[in-house]
Amino acid sequence: MRRDMREANPPMKPSADVVAREVGAQTVLVHLGTNRIFSLNETAGRAWELMGQGMSREEMRAELLGRYAVEPAQLDDELDNLLAGLEKEGFLVRA
Repeated sequence: MRRDMREANPPMKPSADVVAREVGAQTVLVHLGTNRIFSLNETAGRAWELMGQGMSREEMRAELLGRYAVEPAQLDDELDNLLAGLEKEGFLVRA
């Protein structure tokens, strides 16, 4: 069962051990401590950028809904899965 990232939790931020680079329409993340690599599509890359700006999950949600043609429920699922996966792999840390 996936964790709902909308629950009251401390905000997350990109780990200092992660380097991000845009490669074409994708954002590539490299965790320097583990050598793990994530490749993010345009929407997920924008979410990563917003996290780096210190936005909360709800602020990111509002920005992404305004920018992309996506159903709110689909965005919620995809955003929660993205955040949970990046946190699990150490790309995001609790602020």
